[in-house]
Amino acid sequence: MSQNTPAKPTSTTSQEKASKTGTGPSRSGWITTLQQRLQNPRNQAMWTLAPHSDTVVRISLKGLGNPLHKILGEDLSLQSHTADDIVAALDANPDAKEKLIAHLENTSSTYQLKGAILLYADEATVHRAYTEIPLPVVEAKAAAKQKKTEESDADAESTDDQTEESPPVEEDNKQDATLLRAIDLAFVLNVLARARGTLLVADTELALEPGFLEQSYLCDDPRIIKLAQATGCLEEAWTTS
Repeated sequence: MSQNTPAKPTSTTSQEKASKTGTGPSRSGWITTLQQRLQNPRNQAMWTLAPHSDTVVRISLKGLGNPLHKILGEDLSLQSHTADDIVAALDANPDAKEKLIAHLENTSSTYQLKGAILLYADEATVHRAYTEIPLPVVEAKAAAKQKKTEESDADAESTDDQTEESPPVEEDNKQDATLLRAIDLAFVLNVLARARGTLLVADTELALEPGFLEQSYLCDDPRIIKLAQATGCLEEAWTTS
């Protein structure tokens, strides 16, 4: 004797109904909504660097010449001296490479550096962090400019004998900072060849490779500033655009 078991009624959730009818939120629609919320100025976070010092050192091989000639006294070459060229010349002359490594190790031991040192990318946005006073949000910056403009207009109307115009409001956002360029090749090579990302540890193994030597960093650590001033440096102009 067979017995037929009645089928259990199936229930459809509201989410399943919505997906079938196309009225519910799809994955692409949810992502679009999230992107719109993140792009809303009210939800955007503004940040900048808080400078440790008003003096900054720029560390780069660009324009410093051939280390094989300037450090080891090898014959002068008039060819280009990019990081790739320097590494290729070292690979072609193992004896010179060993001498350069020994020289860098000896000079590094005189720096007496301990611990880690933070480096920053040599970019216009980082330059502006040192030369401009940080303001939290765009709206606050605009409001501050408007307030100063109104105050300047009021002062101009109340002063009849004022002959000089007030400086532009944009100049009020500037701050003084000094950019030094390290020019001692041994010092620059030691920093670039031992830096890993944006962190420098003094006893890190030297990496005389293009990926390391082609970098350009900014540093406001007092130890690096003193070493740059002691080994040789020049003052440079900031690049903010």
